[in-house]
Amino acid sequence: MEKQMRSWRNQLYDRPKKGGDKLLIEALLKNQIIENQELSGMLAAVDGNPAFFYKKMPTAAGPGTLYPYVIYDVKMRESSIQNVRGTLLLSVYFGNDSNFDEAAATALKQLELTLINVISGTFYTANAQAPSVCAIWNHSKAIKPNINGEGNSETTQAWGVKLSFDLMSLPMQTTTDPDPIRTMREWSASTFNSAKVIPCNSMPCIWQPTTAPAIYWRLSSLTVSDDQSHNTAWLDCQITGHVIMPSATDRITWLKTIAEELSIVGEIPITAETTLSIKKMEVNPEANQLFEGQITITGSYGLTRKESDGWTGHRLMNVNTTHDGIDLSITRKSGQSNNGI
Repeated sequence: MEKQMRSWRNQLYDRPKKGGDKLLIEALLKNQIIENQELSGMLAAVDGNPAFFYKKMPTAAGPGTLYPYVIYDVKMRESSIQNVRGTLLLSVYFGNDSNFDEAAATALKQLELTLINVISGTFYTANAQAPSVCAIWNHSKAIKPNINGEGNSETTQAWGVKLSFDLMSLPMQTTTDPDPIRTMREWSASTFNSAKVIPCNSMPCIWQPTTAPAIYWRLSSLTVSDDQSHNTAWLDCQITGHVIMPSATDRITWLKTIAEELSIVGEIPITAETTLSIKKMEVNPEANQLFEGQITITGSYGLTRKESDGWTGHRLMNVNTTHDGIDLSITRKSGQSNNGI
């Protein structure tokens, strides 16, 4: 199994970057389903493997006669903030009997829940250099057979369910020193040993958090602070934290724990010359753990001025720049004094 996984890692690493996240999901998801004994026992078998097909059922598999089976598709799109977002779609076809009794409905529901438990919260990672892609269940919709002109089954006269999962890649955000995001990653890794701080060098190809979450930090904005001095240039940064794990109850517990630890610490060393001071923090447990992030931190850090910088106290009105698609526009805040920037 390990030899096979290494082979997949090499194949994925050699693929071109364009569409790489989509190919990653297709390859690793298929393996995840095949290796799951519970799901293997709930799906029909084709050539000794679960009936789990990409986009369509092979003709040789006998469409319309082999149940239950799953058709899956991966749709990815570029995102200016998180690099790549997308959707994983599963269409589960359970049977074509016009009389869909209670026992069949119960079995279909169990198959749906098992697929959600297996996939939702999973991180797919090709190698240490590639960003992880996380899948989170979004919603399910029943498939009803076309009986007497009614129903919404698109490809067969079958009962079933459609499952939709959100996908997002979590790339490393590396900038120059002082780097507040690297600081948050290192602090989280040393403070919460059981959690995985994304990106993680020891990330398995397929991993799902259970008792401890995945933690991901990203830079949302930079603003020139009101607090300026002749010797130090101060920046305010907004950092967004994502705490990802399947259990909503466990997520809330971890959000509270992280917030309390940050409140106690107050500031975190970035370099020997400056620290990240926590000025404000908001935690929203209801925020989307994948796309939005539940923790918003406003922090500040200083840059030591040099005499060669020639700073005379004149105002810096606007500096516009971007990094990896992130708007890092630096704008003088309203109400700033004439002695500030």
